[in-house]
This record gives sequence, C-alpha cells and structure tokens, in this order.
Amino acid sequence: MKQQKSEFLTSILLFTGLSSLIWAKAALGGKALFSDLLFRVFYPYAVFIRNTIRSGDFPLWNPHLYSGVPFLANMETALFYPFTYLYVIFDFPAAALINITIHTVMAAVFMYQLAREWRLSNKSAWLAGLCFAANGYFIVHYTALPQFDSYVWLPLIFRFFKRILNNESPLRDFSIAALALSFQIFAGHPQFAGYTIMILLISITTGDISGNRLKALMWLLLLLAVAALITSVQLIPFWQFASETSRVAETSYENAVLYSLAPWELAKMLLFPLWNRFWTPSSGDPHILSFYVGWPLLALAITAVGQKPLRNCLSFAVIACTGILLALGKYLPFYRFLYSVCPFFRYFRFPAQALYLACFGLSLLAGQGMERLSSRKWLSNGLFLAALADLWFFSQAGIHAIDKSLYKVETPAIRFLHAHAELYRITMTPRTRTIQSRRGDSELQAGLKFKDSIFPSLAMALRLYDVDGQEVLRYARYDKVLEELAKNPHSPWMDKLGIRYVLSFWDLPGNKFKNVFRSSVNIFENPMAYPKAYFITSLLATDPWRSNEAKRHPVEVVDYRPNKVLLWLNSDQAGWVVLTDTYDKGWTATLNGREITLWRVNEVQRAVRVGSGPSLIKFQYWPPYLGTTAIISLLTLISIFFINHSQKQKRTDF
Repeated sequence: MKQQKSEFLTSILLFTGLSSLIWAKAALGGKALFSDLLFRVFYPYAVFIRNTIRSGDFPLWNPHLYSGVPFLANMETALFYPFTYLYVIFDFPAAALINITIHTVMAAVFMYQLAREWRLSNKSAWLAGLCFAANGYFIVHYTALPQFDSYVWLPLIFRFFKRILNNESPLRDFSIAALALSFQIFAGHPQFAGYTIMILLISITTGDISGNRLKALMWLLLLLAVAALITSVQLIPFWQFASETSRVAETSYENAVLYSLAPWELAKMLLFPLWNRFWTPSSGDPHILSFYVGWPLLALAITAVGQKPLRNCLSFAVIACTGILLALGKYLPFYRFLYSVCPFFRYFRFPAQALYLACFGLSLLAGQGMERLSSRKWLSNGLFLAALADLWFFSQAGIHAIDKSLYKVETPAIRFLHAHAELYRITMTPRTRTIQSRRGDSELQAGLKFKDSIFPSLAMALRLYDVDGQEVLRYARYDKVLEELAKNPHSPWMDKLGIRYVLSFWDLPGNKFKNVFRSSVNIFENPMAYPKAYFITSLLATDPWRSNEAKRHPVEVVDYRPNKVLLWLNSDQAGWVVLTDTYDKGWTATLNGREITLWRVNEVQRAVRVGSGPSLIKFQYWPPYLGTTAIISLLTLISIFFINHSQKQKRTDF
C-alpha cells in the first residue's frame, strides 16, 4: 500500500513537471495563451462570469449579445463546473493557464491510474499518461476550453465503471463514475460525454469489461440516468432553449459533416513528424482536426496488438479504429446512414471530434506495447524518451502565446463607446465582419486592432451591447431579424433594435449615418436608434416594417443587470412600455409590485401594458424549470455522497 501511494505521488510530481514544461511559454515573459477562438469566444465568457458574480449576481442571462440571450442554458459556459470559478478569482490569462495546467496533470494521472489498474508497470503507465495528456489532439484543444476540460474525465469514468462490474459492493465505485461523468458534462462539451458512452459500449461488447454483458448494460443505463439527474440543472434549460435555436433548425447533412478529416491528411498526421511546424490541414481549423501521436507511440501501439491477453488489446484497437473511422465523416461511405438513423450524429457536428476515441485507445495500446518491450530496456527507454521529445516539440509549435496586455488594454474605440454608447447597442457591418484578421507592426498591435474593432462576441468582455455574436446557440426567430438587417443598412431593424453605433471599415450612407469616430475602425452614429425602453400609447407596429408607429417617449432605466431590469415611467395616459431586449419565456414582469403579462412584440422584443400615473416596471429572469431541476440535482448529489459515505463506513467497521 505504501509503495502504491509513493508511486502515485511520484506520478503526480512527474506529470506536474511535464505539464509545466509544456505550458511554460504561456507563463514566462509576460505572455498569455492565445488563439482566435480563445480570444473571440471563451475569453468573453470568462470575463462576463467574473464581472457578473463579482457584482453580486449569477449569470443566468447574457444581455451583451443578440439583444440578450440565455447564458446558463448554453452548455459551453460551464457554469456548474468547479474550475470555471478560477476565472472569478484570477484575471483571464492567469486563470486560463492554471486551469489548463491542472487539467493536463489530471488527464495524465487519470490515465496512469487506469493503466496501473490494468496491471501495467509504472513506466508503461507513465507512457500511457504521457500519450493521453500530451498528444497533439489534446494539446491544441486548449483553444476551446470546454473541450479541453471535458476530455480529461474519460479514464476516471472508464476505470470506476470497470470496477463496478468486478466488485461485490459496487455502489461507491458507481458514485465516483457518476460524479466523473457529471463533471464531464458540466465542463461544457456534451459531445465528449457521448463518446465516453460509446467507448463503454465498445468495451462491453468486445468483452474488455468482464462479467455479464446484460448486467453491464444495465449499470451503464443507470450511470447515464444518475448523471442526467445530477446535471439536469443545466441540461433541462439547455434542451428547452435549444429547441428554439438555429442549431436545431440547421441539421442538414452538410452542417453535420463540417470538419471531416480527409484520409490523406490523416495519413500525413500519422506517418510524418510534424513538430517542425504547426499542422494546418486544408480541410479546416487545425485546432479541431489536428491528430498527432508521433511514430514512437504509434510503433508501440502496433506492437501491443499481438500481446496476450489479446482481448484487452482488441478492445482498445476497436476503440481507436472507431474513432478514426468516424472522424472521416463525409469521406466515410456509411456516415450519411449514421446521420439519418442516430440523432447523436445529427446534432453533434464536427466528425473530427471522434478522434477522442483514438486518443484513448492508442494511449492504452502504447502502454501495453511498452510493457511488451519491458525486457529490452534500451529499446523501451529509447522509445519512451523519443515519444516525450516528439510530443514536446509538437506542443511547442501548436501552443500560441501573446503579450498578456492584449487582454487588458482598453483601445480608443472601446473608450469612445464606453463614453457615448451607454445602453445603446452596436453592430459590425456584414462586410466588415468578413475581415477576421488585422495587420499591425507586431502580433500584439494586430491583436489590439482586432480588439478595437469589437468583433462579435468581444462586447461581452468589454461591457458593451451587441446585436450580434459568436454564440453557438441563438434564437431562430432572432436570426431572421439579423438576416433582414444584413440585407439593407436602412432596414427598420437598425432603429428598432436600438443600434446607435455601427462599426465599419468602409463608409456608410450619409443620409442615415454620421461618422463620429475614426480609429482602426470607423464608428458611425445612427441618430434614429430607439432608446433601450420607450413608451407608446398604442402598439401600431407589432409588425416591424410599419413606419407610421405612434410617437415614442424614452423610459428611464433605473437599473440594468443581466437578470433584472428596472424601469420608471410617470405618464398621464395608459399605453405600452417596450423594452428592446430579446423576449424569452423565462422573463416575468411586475408593475408597482404586481405581476403582469409580458408580451412578445416586434417579433423578438418585450412589452408590458401600463396605466396612467407612476409606474415602476421590473423585469426578472429565471430560466424555465431551473428551481425544480436544481432541487433534483441537489438531492441526487446528496444521495451520491450518502451512499459513498455509508460504503466507506462499512469497510471501516469491517
């Protein structure tokens, strides 16, 4: 027992050193991790969470994009994942580095423990951990934090699910597996949880997990059910929101097979050393498509196939091959059939993500290959060191760091909008949005110009309000509004959405817009923009194309927070108060403390009917079913901890 603890602690120290070595370029010299996706999407998420929680609220609703959109219901926000709160404690560069370093260690240690339980030697288990935590696929996914965080939980889930079937008292092992699967879902990338279930099914059917297969399937269904109950606090709002979004509406085969891995490019990634440059496949984003383990690990994995007992190696080989085949997507003849019969392949896009299975299978095969060569120390040691060097060289080419001041500097355009935009909205012209890179004397200067242009979704990090964004999930009906807006700068939506400032690299019609600021981007003012909230005596224009609307009177915005809006009006006649924010079923309204009906007007906006005299109007947001699902999640967690404690107590008594 003491030896096992010593080996475990040694592995943690070794993998911590490895992780620090891999991510050192982002920790030294005032640098911070950077990528286009990280900067445009996940940096704004982190800053919004930090700002909202530090102001005393919880970020259920995001008012900064799409005129308002659910935040908790977006799984990528990972609001119930414990490591998310590093971004509340630290600034983004520090929190991202800490989070990524810790998860790299977790990935390696979890795989090491699984390999040791599979009776591999210490060195072979170290190699399996190295392969799982330092392969190119995992390392370059630092650009998508939910995917990076979700990735690491698979070995822990697999290990304790295997224990359930070999244990006379399996409840404690089941509780750990259920919690680990819940963490994987909460981390923000449910697709990896789906692949985890696929791996467990393959292991059951190929016999790698011993015992009665029907019994194993029943345990798997129970594991899914308990994890679903624990995560229902986010899953239910997610599904309710997703049913109204463009993501569900756009389930064509062409969308489903985006980022399919071309066979010839897969061959290059498997057979050639790529550490001399960052791999850029022609079929899409390298941060999604990169799959690199290097020839030393691949050679060890192939060596393992002939090792006894064959059944273990066969199962891992099937897992790895399944992942590689599914990653081919549109290049795989029967992928269209999978798309037509299985919702998983319809709604979870990017087939290349299935390489997750290959990373798992190849890691264990490489560990077993090392075990087979253990008697030839010179060869096994040489391959271990070659694999370590190979993956380190690749990681240093794949990790990108930039001066951390990029995340902190307030640029001229941002300062101008902070001084003038107030609660008005901004937008970027469609043509300007197509220019997704900026030129500068240095990479930092180019990045600051990009930030200065306030590319969607940067408004979320800058405390500004944008009618657009980079969200994966957004209302389908709001998308139609944006489509109409994009067709014509004179669209009535330009005014109705409260767009006061438009950012463009080119001139806009002078009869509508006035150029008020020039920086790395031009800022044009739209004087006809509606105020955030306004009063009208009658709703002549629930149709947004009507031009003869009644006269509008601005309404005072007393308080404007993510989950609450407070308005004040004193009118001598009855009428309607329209708030230009997006309508959602989770919003409710009160008038002078009395609950009133909230109406959806102008296709996407909110309105309430008010009488004459003083009116204090309060809008409050609470996601549908959140209270019920929070209780379900909490009770399930309490039950899990009670079971875990009682099992531990029984062993102590014995």
